[in-house]
Amino acid sequence: MSRRLVGTIDLADLDTLCELRGAEFLPYPFMREGGPAGPEAPSSVAARFDDGDLRVFREWLETHGNADVWVECRVLYRDDDLPDTRLSACRSARVGFLAAQRPGQNLVDVYELSPPDIAAAIAEGVRPSGPGSHPQIVIPKYVNYFGESTAEFGDFDDFGDGDDYEAIIRADRPALEQAATVPDADVLALATIQSHCEPARAWGVDWAKDLLVWVQLDADGDYIYDAEFQHAVPATHESLRNRIDGLIEADLAESRRRGTR
Repeated sequence: MSRRLVGTIDLADLDTLCELRGAEFLPYPFMREGGPAGPEAPSSVAARFDDGDLRVFREWLETHGNADVWVECRVLYRDDDLPDTRLSACRSARVGFLAAQRPGQNLVDVYELSPPDIAAAIAEGVRPSGPGSHPQIVIPKYVNYFGESTAEFGDFDDFGDGDDYEAIIRADRPALEQAATVPDADVLALATIQSHCEPARAWGVDWAKDLLVWVQLDADGDYIYDAEFQHAVPATHESLRNRIDGLIEADLAESRRRGTR
């Protein structure tokens, strides 16, 4: 997989460009770190975008605004000293882009790549460590966690300090008995990956739509949850890429069905 660095953009400039293009929020999962930067006049940012240092991002933003598919990935870490990994990708029939926020910084590196390579780029971006050793695992805290309303279970990015499992276990008992049970404390990282064939209507995960959940365990390896979020199976870079490709292909098929692409 080859990719070309388009450039690095400050989130303050990106935020202004998004506003100038009618967007109400930054592309998910990008987020400003620390206090707000000193605002630059929108007219100045627009001039830089038209004929200055920001013009290199024109094709990316135009593709992002009219993409066939958008893919978003956020990785959260148990270690509070590790900033989240935040990736945003988009593609048209002709070109693809991957944008990655630098950890703990208000800077985003933008890369151009082939549209079919988006899934591989996202899979690489979560920094996989290799497949886990168990054929199946269950993390009781997360059984049905991602398949239900967040109003019921709270914010997924709070790993929590305890293993308050009793209110959350709803899996079929045979499924639990066939899998190795892993405590939440063993989860080093957790990623949510989602694709869309329509522009996002809000900043964040769309809990009404399919998503992929990947976890990395201490002294073990990586796993991907099944579609029902009952258990997770070992994840290689290839299997993670294939699952992401599956999300993308489903959205492309939906676009074709609707006649929007």
